[in-house]
Amino acid sequence: MAKMNRLIKEQIARHGQNTICHELGHVIGYCLSFSQSNTNLGNILHVRIGSSINEVVPLNNSFHVAQINENEDLERKIRENITKKELVIAWFIEVLLGCTFQSLYEKKDFEKCFDEKGLGKKDLENINDFLEFSELKVDIKFLLAIQKDLVQIIEYYKIIESLDPLIEEIVEDLIESNTVQLIFKSDNLDLLIEKLNRIISTEFLGDYIKIVNKYSIKL
Repeated sequence: MAKMNRLIKEQIARHGQNTICHELGHVIGYCLSFSQSNTNLGNILHVRIGSSINEVVPLNNSFHVAQINENEDLERKIRENITKKELVIAWFIEVLLGCTFQSLYEKKDFEKCFDEKGLGKKDLENINDFLEFSELKVDIKFLLAIQKDLVQIIEYYKIIESLDPLIEEIVEDLIESNTVQLIFKSDNLDLLIEKLNRIISTEFLGDYIKIVNKYSIKL
């Protein structure tokens, strides 16, 4: 297979900047969750960003019902997690942050992303599957209220603007790659998380915790 020239790779990489921002939103959701034991979603196994695969995969599944099949241990674990209200809200936030970051970056409506036809289709499916399984009395209004509060603190602390250098760095790395595809794991994943943690101020983290507490008592 002939190698893509730099111009084509740059066009592909820059066209996917919104997707980069989306995946970084999910990673920041994990970074924020690490701040407290009752919100900790666990470690990330890997992050893929690029022209063919975009995903943030946790080391251990905590809420993804679609992966249960006949795995009784996983089902037991997810049922146990349903009772941990702060953890549930932390997971909602992590899922919502993908489309929240993307929509703010693109200056478009959140619901165009968080839709069965949007880039957040899988995010929406994951939450819907979990809600059906858990039987929690949560509707879209509840989720949109969380998302609205997230937008307020993201805009106040200029998080999207702070991501611009990292997005550009990832674009350049994609251009330099052979297939316009990157995987972050082990050392380079640790470095990515370190860079994102620099964006998370004490004040931003404090407001995140307030959102978790606000909505966990409503579950």
